[in-house]
Amino acid sequence: MNKQEFMQLLEQRIKLLPLSERHRLINFYNEALEDRIEEGMSEEDAVASLDGLDELSLNLYDEIKEEPIEKDKRTNIIPCAVKWFLIVLTSPIWLMIPVILLILLLVWGLLLVILLVFGLCFLIMAVCGFFLMPSVYSANFTSFIVLVGTVLLSIGLAPWCWFGFKAWMPTFVNCCKSMPGWCLSQWQKAVKA
Repeated sequence: MNKQEFMQLLEQRIKLLPLSERHRLINFYNEALEDRIEEGMSEEDAVASLDGLDELSLNLYDEIKEEPIEKDKRTNIIPCAVKWFLIVLTSPIWLMIPVILLILLLVWGLLLVILLVFGLCFLIMAVCGFFLMPSVYSANFTSFIVLVGTVLLSIGLAPWCWFGFKAWMPTFVNCCKSMPGWCLSQWQKAVKA
């Protein structure tokens, strides 16, 4: 058996070993064969001078089983639960929660302003339409019917807008006041967990 065949068989026999161990063994036996060939042996004699591959591979596996396995010191510095806790704690989603809450408060405030503005507009339309009824009635009856419908609709919608605004405003103010405290308490719960 020549050197190339020996090295191929060696690689097949040690393929279950870790990659670093395989490279170390292949380099070791490659150098051992090269040294013997440089001393004047033929490739076949150099290969024959080594133990048989079966005995050699058994010895290698026995040596590796007996050696204490050194764990990579960097892999187990932090336990798995702590790693997940840190991943969750430093997640970008925590940065998004205050932004989402701020957007929610802005939208809610905008809805309150819209309710107030529409309520005032409906009230103004009702008052103006009421005073315009006599002149519109004398000009065109169809326009008068539309105006009466608009005035009645405005009279009906103005209180709804006003009461909606009045009902939502205290809740909105309480949310604005309690939002920083709530965010802080959620943060503290997350840190304690």
